Formats: sequence, C-alpha cells, structure tokens
Amino acid sequence: MLTCRPGNALYVINPSTLVQYPLNDIAQKEVASGKTKAQPISVIQIDDPNNPGEKMSLAPFIERAEKLC
Repeated sequence: MLTCRPGNALYVINPSTLVQYPLNDIAQKEVASGKTKAQPISVIQIDDPNNPGEKMSLAPFIERAEKLC
C-alpha cells in the first residue's frame, strides 16, 4: 500500500504487518527525527537482476505515491 502524508512524505506500508518504509527524502527525515516509526526501504528492496550489485528502481512506486498527494 502506498501513502502520501502531509508535506509530501511518501511511504510504502505492508498491510499485513503495518510496517512502514520511507520512499523519499522527506519521509526519511521524518523517520530520522522520530516523527514517524519506519524501517529502511532497503529491507524489502530487491536486487536488480540486470545490474548486479544494484537494487531495483523505486521510481515506479514513487511516481504512483506522488499521485496520492
């Protein structure tokens, strides 16, 4: 599940565990400041099979979440 919070903070939320993952810098700053409790997105981000050593792009998820703002 994707969400956009006030100030354009974008998050992915796992609906079965309710764990949140920040998608953008605004959301990461909220987590760092203690405003929001979340896990790093790297915990669930998968490896890119076409680019060894890199993770899959989050751009499609960020674009969809931005539409919710």
